[in-house]
Amino acid sequence: MAPGATRYQPASTAIQKSGMFCIDMRRVFVNISMDGKNDRIEHLKNMVTSIIQGKDVRNTNDLLIVSGFQSGMSPIVQRVHYLMKDKPINEMLSDFYKTLVCSFTDFQDNHVTLHVQVYDIDDHEDVKEFVKSASSLAGNVAGTFPVITPYVAMGSAVATGLAGLISSIEEHDKIIDQNLRLTITREKTGYNLLQTGHWVCFEKELPEDGGLVLDPHMAILHKDSKEPFVDCSYAIYTIRGEDAAEPDWEIDQKVAKLLSELEGKGNSGRAPVDFLRETMEGYTAFKKLKRVQQLERKGGARTPEEDALLARLRADDRIAQFL
Repeated sequence: MAPGATRYQPASTAIQKSGMFCIDMRRVFVNISMDGKNDRIEHLKNMVTSIIQGKDVRNTNDLLIVSGFQSGMSPIVQRVHYLMKDKPINEMLSDFYKTLVCSFTDFQDNHVTLHVQVYDIDDHEDVKEFVKSASSLAGNVAGTFPVITPYVAMGSAVATGLAGLISSIEEHDKIIDQNLRLTITREKTGYNLLQTGHWVCFEKELPEDGGLVLDPHMAILHKDSKEPFVDCSYAIYTIRGEDAAEPDWEIDQKVAKLLSELEGKGNSGRAPVDFLRETMEGYTAFKKLKRVQQLERKGGARTPEEDALLARLRADDRIAQFL
């Protein structure tokens, strides 16, 4: 996290309630290989494979990158950015399936929390095949929003396998697993302030004045030598004061949030069925308003039955205030 996050930066814009913003994952840097690190037999297998293939597979990871986000008391929603077998270390990663983590056009909470998880996936038999086929996740809503997978009739086997993997991700080898909470509040109160700009989440805590800078290519450098910083792994997020400009994104995000709530991942203490009922009430009211508009446009061409229906709809207390 950048030093000085408890105050607004000169080049940043404060995000306020009812504001619009989106968060993207921009870069991930991994400086450590976990392949075979804790398994002597696996380590020996990697050495043999390195000799046969002519490359050092001990300096790779079967890499999975996931972002979670939570606003207020809503449930955590996970977003898959990357899954790649035998990815070399010390490379800057940016070729994600999707960079977008979340987007809000009318933010109504006091804070948003980001959860970055970068893991090396153990070479279990049950995950080998779909890791190899991970390219099929690109553009797949069931893959990039894993919680949706069970509800998609034509969901791919890769997406289904990935959903199971993410639910047990902590059983694999951790590279980065950190939270970043950004809050709408006053400056210098000890909170990290929700504002536009770039945010760096390091694998471990660093001194506040660590002598590091972010270069125009989104890499962390030592301020004095301008040499790349490779002492630990890190992820970089960008917050923009605009919406995502992806037509279906906000709907997919809300669907994923609702399904996460139904799975009991919320923190509000309300029963999941309450959130489903609230959602369906809003949907029903919208459909009624749409029907009123359709009937009003017909004017004198309405049938007696349609006139009676229009009268009933106009008298409905749940939508009368919107007419």
